[in-house]
Amino acid sequence: MMRMIIGRSWGQGAQHSQSIQSLLAHIPGLVVIMPSSPQSILESYKYAITHYKGPVVMLEHRLMYELEFETQKTNLKNPLFGSIKVREGSDVTVIATSIMVLEAKRAAEQLGSRGVSVEIIDLHSISHPDKEMIVNSVRKTGKVLVADTSWSTYGVAAEVNRIINEEDPTILKSPSVSLGMQPAPCPTAKSLEDLYYPDVHDLVKNLCFLHFGSNSHPIPIPPKQSMTDYYKHFKGPF
Repeated sequence: MMRMIIGRSWGQGAQHSQSIQSLLAHIPGLVVIMPSSPQSILESYKYAITHYKGPVVMLEHRLMYELEFETQKTNLKNPLFGSIKVREGSDVTVIATSIMVLEAKRAAEQLGSRGVSVEIIDLHSISHPDKEMIVNSVRKTGKVLVADTSWSTYGVAAEVNRIINEEDPTILKSPSVSLGMQPAPCPTAKSLEDLYYPDVHDLVKNLCFLHFGSNSHPIPIPPKQSMTDYYKHFKGPF
């Protein structure tokens, strides 16, 4: 079991902002998970140590380290495999990883207050996603947005779209949307870093376009804001 830190914080540049989940998930036999909550980090770590005999890599977003939470008893049989439906919806599906699941919840609340129902799937295991859950959700809504913490090219979003198109491409009512980092090394300047990473601003903007079919709609788009201004700042070893 190997735990690794990914994601942004206060302007660390390319050397501390790598997101290599797609590279790792490409290796056969390696389990790669991206928990979206402290609870799932604890459950996955315990299961990997006590029950699973194979190699596991858990990629934890640094912004989750300052979240306050209470542990809960769950009935997860195997927290290393599969995905988790965290919100029921009927208009559009968001499939997200790691911190983008939390950003998707923020976006869903804003759209929900204006009558747009967003379903959210936490991909969780990017090496062993729940294909049936993904396809059934998109079949219900007909529209999907995939939000990852890495680059979209040859990445997690590409894999999710491959699953949908190979299982049943007719379920899509409109082209899917993928959100990820800008196609460049991460800049060090915080002002540029805020533009580099996708956040609730990008989610709401793209979900509205996906749902309404244009940029003309009654839902206000939140301003671009650093996630480190919303979540607590990471106080790590460096």
